[in-house]
Amino acid sequence: MFKPTENQFHKLTVTLLWIIFVFYGIIAVQKILGGNALPIVMNFKAWGLWSYIKAIGFIELIGIALFLTYKYRILGLLILCIDCFAAITTRLVHSETILISVALLVLVLATYWIRNIDFRRNKTIYIPDL
Repeated sequence: MFKPTENQFHKLTVTLLWIIFVFYGIIAVQKILGGNALPIVMNFKAWGLWSYIKAIGFIELIGIALFLTYKYRILGLLILCIDCFAAITTRLVHSETILISVALLVLVLATYWIRNIDFRRNKTIYIPDL
């Protein structure tokens, strides 16, 4: 039975995380530019995987899980920020209140700043590479 080494597992994990990040980023960019992101996520549903609401919710859960880990905290921050900016933009287009989305974005950024002791001390950010 194939058992990957720790380095191979790390590379596979980072690759999958970047694929999820890019997929979610494409959806967010289309929403921000005013386009309809439903064709992309409907293809996701057409592949027989999930409905688009469940897919986006699952990606948000992945973002939260990454945000809570030390090593992949920056990827979680990027996913959650994209989600908040897409929610703010969508609500602005539909003339709805953005208070909850802005509060969530401020909470995420404040939590990142408080938990990121290395950045405050050394002014360095750890970004996982392939």
